[in-house]
Amino acid sequence: MNSRGKSVKLALVILSISLAFFLGGGCSNEEQYEAKRAKRVVRIKTPPLKKDSALESEAGESEKKASLKDVRAPSAVKTETSPPQKERPEPGKAEKVGAYRYKVQGGDTLFKIAGRKEVYNDPMKWPSLFRLNMDKLDQMKAGEGLQHKELAKGLELRFIAPSEAAENLDKLGRKPWVINVMSVQSPRRIGPAVIALMKKGYRVYLTKARVKGKDWVRVRVGFFKDSSEADAVRKEIMPMVNDAWLGKIGNRELEKFGGY
Repeated sequence: MNSRGKSVKLALVILSISLAFFLGGGCSNEEQYEAKRAKRVVRIKTPPLKKDSALESEAGESEKKASLKDVRAPSAVKTETSPPQKERPEPGKAEKVGAYRYKVQGGDTLFKIAGRKEVYNDPMKWPSLFRLNMDKLDQMKAGEGLQHKELAKGLELRFIAPSEAAENLDKLGRKPWVINVMSVQSPRRIGPAVIALMKKGYRVYLTKARVKGKDWVRVRVGFFKDSSEADAVRKEIMPMVNDAWLGKIGNRELEKFGGY
């Protein structure tokens, strides 16, 4: 091969290499570009979760507050439904406050209160009021007409209700013997004897009797199962009274006064 042929062959080789290099370099750039694009797609950042976390936090706080509200609810309900303090009896009205009580109003006396329908409906039962409230009435002078003396306004007096009287009578049983202490036409005279006997612990009651067209008030001490028991007590109280004698009462009188 001559020198001209060699030069042409060399030129073709150089051209082939140049073309290969040029084509190879272009592919490499495209691959790099695609790789870069792929990397950018894959590495796209996800939205921040800070806002969601805040919402979850707020939801948690709301649940916490709701939970605390639920816990406090029973206490609040208890406060609203707690029973109000009981009011004291109004003047002149009998009410059950623990026990049956009457609040004295102006002009009231033992005789007048015992006669009230809501109390005893019988003014002759005033000794029961005195006996039950002796701690409050003990300073009253046991003179004549004590049952008609005006009481302090606002004073609360306990009295025995019919149901309680029935229970007391049940416990008493059949005890028909009594002691007659006094029989008078003027009830104002009986005050000192009645009070003196009750202060010694005797069960005193008053009853009416009509004899030969005249009304009498009898002061009696009860109640005893037989004459011997009654006579033993009669001897005890003789120094306190002018006279005393035994008597046996009927069921009607026993039921009327035995429970009070």
